[in-house]
Amino acid sequence: MPFLKSAAALLLAFSFANAAAPESLGQVRRIYVARMPDNLDRYVRTEIYKQFKDKVSVVLDRREADGILVEPGTGGNPPHRFAAASDARPTNEILVSLLDRTGKVMLWSENVGSRDDLYKRGGVHSVAEHLVHKLKHAIESSK
Repeated sequence: MPFLKSAAALLLAFSFANAAAPESLGQVRRIYVARMPDNLDRYVRTEIYKQFKDKVSVVLDRREADGILVEPGTGGNPPHRFAAASDARPTNEILVSLLDRTGKVMLWSENVGSRDDLYKRGGVHSVAEHLVHKLKHAIESSK
């Protein structure tokens, strides 16, 4: 009987080890959206829900996510090593990245354009809608 308990514990530990970060963008099923300027994160969460239906969901706990959507250099969680690359871009540019759950591997990135131009054309909602559309296309293309 102790052997069965040990085997079960080993199997459980192995299954947690295999629940590592996704290897590709197409494997992302749960996204944590970090804080973004101008409450863009709130609109992005809503758009993910609307555009992905049940294929990809938004989680509110970063530990439950397969991917973390961040705007590098804005101070949002988590700080990651890609933020230094954002220093070379103008501060009004919107650059959003999807990182793996560890925050160390960039799975996708999109430069949406100038914050001033996009907000004038349709506001924050329009930016979020465009951004999530691009993300959805990238995820579906990588399957």
